[in-house]
Amino acid sequence: MRRDGGKLGYRDAADIPAAVLADVEKQRDLKVVPVPVATVDASDWSGRGLTVVEAPNTGWLPIGISETWGGQISGPGDAVALVHQIYPSDVSDDWDGAGITLSDAQLQAVPPATVISAHGIWVTPNGLIRVPTGDKITMYVPIGTAMGNELGDDVDTGHIVGRDKMYLHTYTAGQLMPDFTFIHFDGPQGAHVVTVTTPTNLDGLVRPGEGAIWIAACATVFAPEGQTAEEALANLPIRVPGSYSPAGTASATVTNGTGVLHATVTSSP
Repeated sequence: MRRDGGKLGYRDAADIPAAVLADVEKQRDLKVVPVPVATVDASDWSGRGLTVVEAPNTGWLPIGISETWGGQISGPGDAVALVHQIYPSDVSDDWDGAGITLSDAQLQAVPPATVISAHGIWVTPNGLIRVPTGDKITMYVPIGTAMGNELGDDVDTGHIVGRDKMYLHTYTAGQLMPDFTFIHFDGPQGAHVVTVTTPTNLDGLVRPGEGAIWIAACATVFAPEGQTAEEALANLPIRVPGSYSPAGTASATVTNGTGVLHATVTSSP
């Protein structure tokens, strides 16, 4: 989800989530660009261990939880954190699959899976989700890549053809995958999808026994300001849907060229 420029002019940290949402709602294939740090009043963040710095692709983003990192609370929330974009593997910046524009009638089609349709980001401290029993979750872009509108519409409607399948990968029950944050998308999308109105993480949307789940969202990756990609992928909390307490930690790698995540559990509760 690439966002083009624009001076927001917001000075109060409480305004930032709404500012970000308004700025990225229009196109699925726009990368989220963090709100510039210069628009933040650092005094609003006293005691939270956040510092204001200037650096490329660094700023504030909603993280889908109700407090900044360090607590155990996960689920819907409006907290923001200082992050920068990272590239965990050698993948394209964006991918639009077959690039076919669907008609209004085609957008009414019912997909053969539950489709989560939104803007998507992975903020690495939110960690990983263990896919619940009875579920399998399919992605159509590599981790680190933005999704184009046409590919998103194909996923929304089950109209998966040709190049739409190039990066298709399914995480099955028990496997670990990113606990993505989904942000409201206001552009064209299928008529029969699951979407969000406030930043919501994947662990807040899925539950056991839901069967096939498809993600029609970008998979761009952000880490806390100052962390390298290697540091960001180490000691990730493991989330279990329906539980506030992490179920251990894991370290992850992302395969070059395919953008598939592989995780190794490093500790258990």
